[in-house]
Parts: sequence; structure tokens; C-alpha cells
Amino acid sequence: MSQPDDATVISVSEAMLDRVREIGSGSSDFVDQILDTPGLGGIYGGIDGRAGFLAILGSLVTLCGSEEAAADWLFDAPAYAAITGSEPCLMLENGNFWSLMVMQDWLQILVRHKQSCTELIDEIFTPTSR
Repeated sequence: MSQPDDATVISVSEAMLDRVREIGSGSSDFVDQILDTPGLGGIYGGIDGRAGFLAILGSLVTLCGSEEAAADWLFDAPAYAAITGSEPCLMLENGNFWSLMVMQDWLQILVRHKQSCTELIDEIFTPTSR
């Protein structure tokens, strides 16, 4: 499993986790499965999946500018959906542990190179009409 370096780790608040759970509950229980599966079980890898999801949320806070915008982006990202054909949450909802790791790695790359690709980040992560 890939691990973020210390410079990219951002902790997220319980309020953000509650918001992500609330928004996600409208489609499925994948957020609860990721955050609440004990040990190393389940399709999301238990505690390793939870750590990956928390890293995803931390990276999104960095890229989106706030916890609220990051939580919203996960479920409503028009620029991402225009490119991939679906919202980011669907990759996680219909995926598994490796889906989490792919998204985590992609976001870490963007965080690390944020200063050199500001237009790309603004295009993908700036809220449009939320």
C-alpha cells in the first residue's frame, strides 16, 4: 500500500467525516463500509482502506481548499465527471481496496505538484455552482 509522505498528510475532522457519511448515505453505504470495517476485512481492506480513505479526504482538502468543498467534490465533481463519465464517489462505491489506493496515489501526485499545475487543479477541483 502506498503511504503519503509527511508533507501531504492532512487530518480531517469528525465533522467532515459526518458530512461525507451524510452525503454518501443518499447512494449507498460505501463510506460506512470503508470507515467502519474492523481489522483487515471487507472489500475495502479494513483499517488499511480506512487509512487510504482518510488520506484521500486530506488530499481533497488541500486541493479543494476546505473540508466542505472536499466532501462536496467527492460526490459532485462536474469537471471530473466530464472527463471520466462519472463522479469520483462511483469509483470508490463500485470498487475495492485497490480503487482507494489508485485514487489516493493520483491525488497525492496532484498535491505534491500543486504549484506546477495550478490551472489543472483549478479546473478539476474548484467548485462551479455548489
